[in-house]
Amino acid sequence: AVVSTQSTGDANPNLRSVWGNLIYGEIDWEDERYAPYQNMHLVDFYKYSPTWQDTVLACTQAGVRYCKNIRHDNEPIYTEDFGPTGRCFRFNPDGWIKSKAGDYGSVYLRLNVNRREYLNLDEIYFTIAIHHHAQFSVTRNTGIQISPGFKYKVGVRTVERFELDVTEGGDCRREQGSNSYGAYDLESCHMECRDRYLYHKCNCVLWLPPVDMFNYTVCTLKQVHSCGYPAYVDYIHAITDTDHENEYSCDCPVPCNNTIFNMQTTTTALSKEWARRKWEREGERFNYTVQDILDNYVVLEVYFSDMYIDKVEQIPAYSFWNLLADVGGMMGLLLGASVFTLLEAFTQAWNKVYACSKRNSANSASV
Repeated sequence: AVVSTQSTGDANPNLRSVWGNLIYGEIDWEDERYAPYQNMHLVDFYKYSPTWQDTVLACTQAGVRYCKNIRHDNEPIYTEDFGPTGRCFRFNPDGWIKSKAGDYGSVYLRLNVNRREYLNLDEIYFTIAIHHHAQFSVTRNTGIQISPGFKYKVGVRTVERFELDVTEGGDCRREQGSNSYGAYDLESCHMECRDRYLYHKCNCVLWLPPVDMFNYTVCTLKQVHSCGYPAYVDYIHAITDTDHENEYSCDCPVPCNNTIFNMQTTTTALSKEWARRKWEREGERFNYTVQDILDNYVVLEVYFSDMYIDKVEQIPAYSFWNLLADVGGMMGLLLGASVFTLLEAFTQAWNKVYACSKRNSANSASV
C-alpha cells in the first residue's frame, strides 16, 4: 500500500494554523475555523504523528532476530507514550531482552523521519535516549539527536552510582522512591514540580505523566494557549533564577542509586547508492525519490562496548572509626599510652585496691 503523500498539516490547514500560533501567536477561538479545536489536547496533536509501522522500517536484534518476531508474554518489544517530546517509542520497555557486547548483540534500526509531517522544517531529527527501563523522563535533556541522511553507531558503557544518605553526610534521601515519572531521578523530580506548578496555576497539566498518581486534568488547547504555556515559561524562569527569591522552589535531592549509560557515537553519511537500493524496494510505499530517501532515512545501531559495569560509590571522608583511630593515635603520641599500658595501669590500680581491702579486713579481725 502507498502512504498518502499529503501531510496532516496540508490536509487540514486550520489545524496547522492552530499549532503554529498556539505558543506565541494570537488565536480567536470564536472563529469558526479554530473553534472545533479548542477542546483538543496536545496528545491529540501527537496522535496525528507517524506510527511505529511508518517510523521504524527495519529493526533487528543481534543481526538475525527481527523485532516483530520478538515477544515476551505475547507482548511486543515496544510501547508508545506521549509527552514533552511528542510520540515516544520505548524499545525493550520491561528490560527482559538481554544482549551481548559488540556487534553480536547490537540493535539495528532504520528510521523514517517523515519530513512531510513537520510543521517546523528548521529542525528535523529524532531524540534517542538509552536509559534504565524504569525511567520515563530522560529523553528531555539527556537524549542525543540524530538527523536523516546519516548512520549513527552508538557504543554504550554502564555506570552505576551510589550516593550517601543525608544522615551519613551525603545529599540523597533514602525515602525517595518512584514517582509519577517512574524511578526517581533529578529530571523526574523537576517534571513533577512542573506539573504541580501548572496544576496550581491553571488547574490542569500539559500532558498526563506515565503514572498518574494525582488524578490530574489535561489542559485543552485553549487552556494551553491562555494559561498552560505562559505558566510553563514562568516555572522555567522561577527555577533557573538563582539571583532572586521567588514564590516557588523545587527540592530535588540527588538519587541514592542511579544507572547511567555513557554513549560514544560515530557518524557516517548514507550514500546515494545505498539510497537507490532502498528506493527500489521501498520507494513506492511512501512515493519517495532517491533524494527523499536521503532526506528522510536515518540508521541507528546501538551496542554495548563491553559487559563490565563501572561502579562509583560515595563513601564518608571521615567516619567514626577514623575518629577513633585518630584519637588513639594522638593518645599514643602525646601520652605514650597504648592499649597494653592502659591495661597495665588498670591492673596495677586493681591490685592496690585489692591489697588495701585485704589489709583493712586483717586489721578488723585482729581488733
